[in-house]
Amino acid sequence: MKNKIIKNFFFLKNLSLLKLINLNFILNKKTIIFWTILFFIFSAIMIFLCLVGCGNRTIAFQTIFDEHSQYPWDHLSFSDAINIGVFGYIETIFITIMVASLSKKNISKQIDTGNIFFWLLKPVKKSKIIISKALFIYTITFFIWFINFIIFAAFMTEAKNDMENYKFAVLQMINYLVLMILLETIIIFLNLILSNHDEWFNIIIWFFVIYLGLCFYNYFQWNTKIVNLLDFHNLIGNTLYFNREVVWKTIVLDSDAAGMTSQNIFEHVKINLWHFFIGYILSIWAIVLINYLLFIKFIKLEFNI
Repeated sequence: MKNKIIKNFFFLKNLSLLKLINLNFILNKKTIIFWTILFFIFSAIMIFLCLVGCGNRTIAFQTIFDEHSQYPWDHLSFSDAINIGVFGYIETIFITIMVASLSKKNISKQIDTGNIFFWLLKPVKKSKIIISKALFIYTITFFIWFINFIIFAAFMTEAKNDMENYKFAVLQMINYLVLMILLETIIIFLNLILSNHDEWFNIIIWFFVIYLGLCFYNYFQWNTKIVNLLDFHNLIGNTLYFNREVVWKTIVLDSDAAGMTSQNIFEHVKINLWHFFIGYILSIWAIVLINYLLFIKFIKLEFNI
């Protein structure tokens, strides 16, 4: 069935870049649907956890303190949902696995099995083939990011007592898009140069997933400077980070003769502008450079029938 679709496409007189991208979407339809549903279910769960529970909804990190029990507890804030969830560690793990699987299926596996020759049946430049495959993967992740961005931007307006941090949350979500484009570019490039060494590509991907898990644990438990420095998500600088030792605002939720229940909202950490701008410049420079190397490597490949 797939071969028939490919052949029908190549009967077209003008095989443009958009048609090549469309062909990739057709051949990966089931995979795209699976990952899209998974990402949106995860996003819905994170939004639900931010909206339920006691206390006011906040963007900043917060704790609820009940004098009756003398025990503070955390209530998931939008910054937590962004930093660890939909625009953070968990989402990055999902994206890493998704991009790795799509790269293997559409690049290294096609080279290894010889199916890449279907793409060379007509006078199509090699550069156009690899560009179409890269843009295909970029488009999927951008679509997922954009829908999540709209959803979070809308629901964060519920944090009426914490709108001062809204702009920092929006900026952090945009930062995440740049980081994901960089991550995808690296994965696609690694998949191409290791097309004949699939086992090494798998090892690198799983090591990176384990590394993300350690960074995720550090966010909650260790909070050590060394791990924060090596955290991929801090390459540009986290614009949605809060000092968990400095209370910015306290809101009384309930009060009676036995005591009161209060909500502590913590102070936003000032953005390091040098880190921010240098991180952006290096990220964009790396994306351009690695994509250039990707195109050069693919063009120089010799396909033997």
